[in-house]
Amino acid sequence: MALTVLVAGATGRFRPVAEMLLERGHRVRAGTRDPRSPAAQELDTLGAELVQFDFDDPVSIEEAARGVDAVFASGTAHRAGPDGEVRHLLSRGAMLRDADGAPIGFRGCVFDVTVRKRLEAQLHQAQKMEAVGQLTAGIAHNFNNALSVIIHNAALCRDRADAETAEQLAEIEYAGKRAAEMVRQLMIFARSDSHARKSAIDLARSARRTLEMCRRTMDPRIVHHVILFTVDSP
Repeated sequence: MALTVLVAGATGRFRPVAEMLLERGHRVRAGTRDPRSPAAQELDTLGAELVQFDFDDPVSIEEAARGVDAVFASGTAHRAGPDGEVRHLLSRGAMLRDADGAPIGFRGCVFDVTVRKRLEAQLHQAQKMEAVGQLTAGIAHNFNNALSVIIHNAALCRDRADAETAEQLAEIEYAGKRAAEMVRQLMIFARSDSHARKSAIDLARSARRTLEMCRRTMDPRIVHHVILFTVDSP
């Protein structure tokens, strides 16, 4: 028995459903926001009936569902709650029929999936961080090899250069070492290495070296000042 089935979102992720129903001899009413789109026109050539359908437009839903035997739809809606927070809602339902089999309404439930959506977003972010960690580990070895060449040759040239050039080469050597340290810190952060080596640093010295590099690279019209405070240990 051939049925008339309304497929919501037939031009999107549910297009395979519409195509399968057509292949099995059913009549498909393809619900889409834009019946003139190329995807909709392709369904039209396959024999589907195109109808305007928008979850935010109750009138279009009523018109599209009139006279069908079944509806295939799934998705999440967005509604603002009493506190103004946007909530994600998931609806599921089935058609109700009278004794003669004619559709008379729908019965279903609406679920608040806001927490699930939030957890999915957190999982996606964690997966991205894991990918960053894998990428960092992949390039760290080659990057450190390049930095080793820079640092080593800068140190050799510094020993043979005059005072002014030696000072500039010292900055190159320091920048290379800082870059190598940043690679190590990235790997520690990405891998959450609880056994990483920790040590104290001289913040005042680091600030002064950073300021010297900034003075060499930034516009000379920019005036830099470093104010260092000494805090007694408790």
